Amino acid sequence: MAMPALDEWIAAVERTARDVEWLRDAVRKGATHPKELADAESAWKTASARQLGAEQQIEVIAAQAGLLEKRLADTRITAPFDGIVVAHHKELGEWVAEGEAVVELVSTGPVEAWFAVPEAFYAAVGAEGVSIPIRVEASGRKLESAAVRRIPVVDSSARNFALVLDLPNTEGLLTHGMSLAAWVPSGRSGAHLTVAKDAVLRNEVGPYIYVVRKGAPDQPALAAPIPIEVLFAVGNRVVVRSPTLRPGDLAIREGNERLFPMAPVIPSPAAQEINR
Repeated sequence: MAMPALDEWIAAVERTARDVEWLRDAVRKGATHPKELADAESAWKTASARQLGAEQQIEVIAAQAGLLEKRLADTRITAPFDGIVVAHHKELGEWVAEGEAVVELVSTGPVEAWFAVPEAFYAAVGAEGVSIPIRVEASGRKLESAAVRRIPVVDSSARNFALVLDLPNTEGLLTHGMSLAAWVPSGRSGAHLTVAKDAVLRNEVGPYIYVVRKGAPDQPALAAPIPIEVLFAVGNRVVVRSPTLRPGDLAIREGNERLFPMAPVIPSPAAQEINR
């Protein structure tokens, strides 16, 4: 917006420019003395110079205002992410040195989850397209993240490296300090046997499942205990390894805690097939 002084000099330039044009025409016709034209031209040049000076002064003032606005903005402390203030380290009006803590802020947005992973899985975790399943220990909620980052430093004493997963927090159920469990791949992808998590039991020897096996002719089927090795979880199923399991075997899910080896059973929809 032009300042009043600038408006005045713009009007003066326009007025003196008209006077110059009128006097030039009058001089050509011999109706006035050339000195009057010279005086009008001097007045026009003076008004033009003062207009230019006023415009430059406005530019200087605008630059000063921009600098002051920047300095004022520098006094406002803003957080780089959405969050909740959980502790204040300074009072209102107190001086703050550069780099000094003002508040403690807990993010309410996406969460970075850090895991210590044995170095043996360094290559497998970095494979293209790897996705890591996660369980929130406090709630049992299950998540999955394909945003996987390895920190390329191995702890020389623990032989672990840091794995960082970016997790969404749209429902606000994750917060700083929570305990999470993650399953990382131990090698390349391949065909494996999977079984429902409910079917897996454990005793002093290790994990096992009850599988439906055919009995003698005209006899009910039997619940055969099969030792297994649990490799990792995939959703509501677990990947297992056992030399005696075959795809299509029926694993008993309900009532398996009350079974004993080779007990007679009648398969129902509660028994699920073991799949690849």
